[in-house]
Amino acid sequence: MNDYAFFIMHYKKNVDRRNYIFDNFVTNDKLIYWITDFDREQICHSLNNIYQFNEDNWYEILRPQLAILIAHRLGIDPQYQNTPWSYLIEGAEEYVKNSQIPKVMCDFPQYRPRNLRIFEISILLKHRAAYEKIVANNYKFGIILEDDFILKDTSITELETLLSNTPADWDFIDIAGGAGLTPREHDPEVIPGLFSIQPPRTRTACGYLISNRFCREIINLNTPPTAPCDWELTYFMQRFHAKAFWLMPTIIIHGSETKAYQSNNN
Repeated sequence: MNDYAFFIMHYKKNVDRRNYIFDNFVTNDKLIYWITDFDREQICHSLNNIYQFNEDNWYEILRPQLAILIAHRLGIDPQYQNTPWSYLIEGAEEYVKNSQIPKVMCDFPQYRPRNLRIFEISILLKHRAAYEKIVANNYKFGIILEDDFILKDTSITELETLLSNTPADWDFIDIAGGAGLTPREHDPEVIPGLFSIQPPRTRTACGYLISNRFCREIINLNTPPTAPCDWELTYFMQRFHAKAFWLMPTIIIHGSETKAYQSNNN
């Protein structure tokens, strides 16, 4: 019985990405599930049965993490890149605490309630399908990869090293990074290159390890699709007090962010 499996979130029109993964990653010794259901063409005619916009649900997901999102947004601004995280997050928390939600939404319109786009719903459902397979097959954890990941020459060796040296208790390990986010000065390095992240949160959803326990909590909660996948993951981490870690440097490269692939998120 395998302790884990790989789950590749694949949009079937991304033929070049599939070919790259088969040529460079797929081997007989890897247990790999291709998550190809819920492509946007597959769900477009049943969207009303899958997704309904709900402003209250949006705020349920976003409100607890607004300070984190704002601090992240400030942290990738060149003006604040050298500002300690503690200063950014404390300032963001104070701002959110002392501001009415309409004021926050006016200042940061990217977090206003909105309908999810069909590609966001597709991605969200694919990730949830992977969690269900992890639990159904009783894997200790899963390795989630979106199909725009790019390997480094050292990726496989570094992944093997990570898997043999994970902390005793963890729920989420980001291995791909993204959005310009890196560990900050207060994030303890528990083993070389692996940082404990508080409050627990994602960078992107391109590549990560996720525990069976955390998958089970998400599935049992059974929330309706509400927000982009990485924001929902951060909400779940906070709700279930997940133990989150980030790798730096990362094991794999986020291909869409580095322009190795053209994003088809539209």
